Amino acid sequence: MWLTSSLTRRTKLTLLVLFVTTLVILLYLWWNQSQYQDVKIITSAYTHYQQVGKVSNEVAMTKNKNRKIALHEKCQLYRKVLPHLADNEKEYSNVIVDMQHRIMYCPIPKAACSTWKVFFMNLLGVSVRGDIHTQAKIRLVHLSDLDPEVRQEVLRNFTKFMIVRHPFTRILSAYRNKLEPNGTFETTHVRGPNQYYWRDRLGMEILKIYRGVKVAKSFKEHRGDYDLTFAEFVNFITDYSERRSANDRHWKEMYSICYPCDIEYDFIAKFETLGEDSKLFLWSNGLDTHVTTQDQHATNSSSFEAVMQFYQKLPLESIQKLYERYKLDFQLFDYDPRSFQ
Repeated sequence: MWLTSSLTRRTKLTLLVLFVTTLVILLYLWWNQSQYQDVKIITSAYTHYQQVGKVSNEVAMTKNKNRKIALHEKCQLYRKVLPHLADNEKEYSNVIVDMQHRIMYCPIPKAACSTWKVFFMNLLGVSVRGDIHTQAKIRLVHLSDLDPEVRQEVLRNFTKFMIVRHPFTRILSAYRNKLEPNGTFETTHVRGPNQYYWRDRLGMEILKIYRGVKVAKSFKEHRGDYDLTFAEFVNFITDYSERRSANDRHWKEMYSICYPCDIEYDFIAKFETLGEDSKLFLWSNGLDTHVTTQDQHATNSSSFEAVMQFYQKLPLESIQKLYERYKLDFQLFDYDPRSFQ
């Protein structure tokens, strides 16, 4: 009886061991299969990312190629009426050169230039403190800093890069940043010595023309009453286009800042497709591990709703005059005045 009982216990123990062993094996196989599936999923995702990235870059590359072809054709058409870089070498002082990565960048105000100045500062390992434009002027190398021989080497053989923007949204962005009541420039310089720099320097000049000296003076005395309109700004830069203040870099024609018919740019990015264009530029130059930061001076002037809110209030005549002034920008960079996209 004891033997029978012992065998029963031994049988039970054996069965228990077999059960546990089988369970362990099954769990191992399940875990191993699960791990394999995870590896498959990760590998598949990575492959998909590579394929999407490749397709995205191919699309952006095709767009960039087409932009360059279209620009070349328009340059042939308008060459006689375009200014020449050789006659305006002072513009060299605004063109940024990264000697290490052999890149030349022509910044156009209100076309992500703050973002890219920060980017080039970061490439140097410099943290930006204070006004980016002041810091960039001091810390970055500019074309004007180089000897003539080196300058020509840059213009011939470096990767040349510029960013353009729809003229109508660029002009609106300039107004909203510099001259709109409580615009982004004033709100980011609150209680600073330059808070009303643009209002006092240019806003009063425009108000004197369209509303008279007395009204302009009262707005300077009573800051809260200042209400320069977008329509007045547009009329000023079109009616008085010969004035120096009407040709400030923030609303100066893009072709007269970067001279795209004198300089053969390798990359012509557009503000409207800046994400994919930037990715292509960075990837092509081995800088795709770097990222650009959001434009610290960006204004909400790009959305269709924001643009229409301002342009619907303009008389058709004013819009036509604005187009006439920036016609060459529209033509050279293939923008449609009937569309803000």
